[in-house]
Amino acid sequence: MNCFLLVQPRVPMSPRGVTVRLPSRAALSTGEREELSVTAERLLSRTLTVEVALETLRNAQQQEALRKASSLIDDVAARLRDDLDGAKRRLASLHGACHADGEPSSSGPLDSKFQSLVIGCALEDRRKLKKRLATLIRNVENADRAIKLLDHQYQKSSVSGTGTMTRR
Repeated sequence: MNCFLLVQPRVPMSPRGVTVRLPSRAALSTGEREELSVTAERLLSRTLTVEVALETLRNAQQQEALRKASSLIDDVAARLRDDLDGAKRRLASLHGACHADGEPSSSGPLDSKFQSLVIGCALEDRRKLKKRLATLIRNVENADRAIKLLDHQYQKSSVSGTGTMTRR
């Protein structure tokens, strides 16, 4: 994987929930205990003031492929309100295009244009795109179930005559 480390200084944080275990106090002199405490505090403050981040290196083609693939996903996500069923099919098609040969894919047609874009992305970006699509699909399915449940409850309350639920 083409990655490099970025080390950036950060504002020190308080050592919440961090415990330092020292040998039994009886075995240490006062000076040794003090020295160990100072050393432990120094090391702890160093670890709490450094953030390690990985950044994926991309060439120009990979950047462009990622930009286009992300744009396609954004477009489908924006259309969810207007055409839920069409957007769900499109998300499934895009998600299926993320599967490599030999992997089980969702049933349905694959978007070959999107698949070529995904293939042009860096490996880490492929994983992120696939995860993003899976999350979108899961969220849409959960929302769809919630809407059906609310509709069912509304219809049930309308039939029973309670009229406690109002539909907007």
